[in-house]
Amino acid sequence: MKPICATKENLNFIISGISEICQLEKEPIGPIKLLSKSIINAIKRKEIIISIKNNMPIGFIWGTFTKKVPYGINFGNEKETFCWVSWTYVIKSERNKGIGSFLYNELEKECKKRKVKQIKLDIFTINKNSKIFHLKLGYKPQLTIYRKHIK
Repeated sequence: MKPICATKENLNFIISGISEICQLEKEPIGPIKLLSKSIINAIKRKEIIISIKNNMPIGFIWGTFTKKVPYGINFGNEKETFCWVSWTYVIKSERNKGIGSFLYNELEKECKKRKVKQIKLDIFTINKNSKIFHLKLGYKPQLTIYRKHIK
C-alpha cells in the first residue's frame, strides 16, 4: 500500500466513493458537474490523498487547508489555518485493514509539512462506524448540529 496525490484519472473513483457515503448518510450528492469541479480544484491544490494497492485505488482522504469554518458557532474565519476533512473513503473489501488509519497518518504528515496544527471534520450521526473509527484515532466531538425537515 502506498499513498499518492490524486490525479484527474482518479475522478470517477472519488465520485463513486462520495456517492456511496451520501447513500449511507441519506444525503443528496448534489450536481455531479459541481462535485467534479470541486474535486479537480482539490486535485490541483494537492488536497486529496489516494491509497494504492496492486496499482488500484482503494481509498482516499480529502483534506482542505483553510481558515474558513463551514458552519456552527464559529462560522467564518479561524485565526489559524486548519485542515478540514471533507471526505474519507475506503472500498468495502479493504475496510478494517488499517487503510483509513494509514490515510489519516498521511494527512497528518502533510499537516506537519504545512505547519497546520489542527484537523477538523464532521460525522453524520447515522454513520456510527465513522464515529467509532474517529474516536479510536483520538478525535473528540466539538459540536452537534440538529435539523428538522418542515413538511
